[in-house]
Amino acid sequence: MGHPGTVVAGTITALYDVGAGVGTIGAASTSKWLGRKRTLILSTTVLIVGMVLMRSVMERVQMMVVRISTGIGTRSITSGNSPCLLIPSTHITPRLPIRHLPPGAPRLGTVS
Repeated sequence: MGHPGTVVAGTITALYDVGAGVGTIGAASTSKWLGRKRTLILSTTVLIVGMVLMRSVMERVQMMVVRISTGIGTRSITSGNSPCLLIPSTHITPRLPIRHLPPGAPRLGTVS
């Protein structure tokens, strides 16, 4: 790839955000049709393929395409699919009772 100038390096960097925007729209439109688990599997596959291809990049155009694909994969995973899958699998832990807080401590998240 040589030593790209600042404009080319900025373009390559910005294409990740373009891919992230496409990934957000893609995840929102496919998650109802495919379901959350399949959308997560598809997004992870796109991300892994992009990461593997990133190791074999020889030209600037290849790097641009790979940056878009990794942006799509990353944003599709984090746009709302994985939190919905993680919440039911987490264990509930008891919180610190309010009576153990010192006087004057903020009591955020409590209902009076």
